Amino acid sequence: TGVQTYALPISDRLLRERARAVGRATALLLDVLNPDLVVVTEHSSLLNPEYLEEIRGAAVDLSHVCKDPERIVGPHAGMAVLPVAGGTIALNPLFRSPLAASGR
Repeated sequence: TGVQTYALPISDRLLRERARAVGRATALLLDVLNPDLVVVTEHSSLLNPEYLEEIRGAAVDLSHVCKDPERIVGPHAGMAVLPVAGGTIALNPLFRSPLAASGR
């Protein structure tokens, strides 16, 4: 059990460092593209909202155009983001042209 107790703070530190790195990349995207909203799908931020806050904090601190952390969000699909993204691609022809897709 001593190893598990020791591993948790190390894991947390590494995940926070990773979140800040994602936040730095997010700040660059915000500065170059200035989108209204950035959806972050970094896995640890989906598991723990504290890591999303780390991403937001780093992005807002480093961005020249974004001072609103609420512009940086997680996906509405939560942990199902990858299957939903795959399904979106598969269903795109149907939603783009329902009548043409139904004739196939």
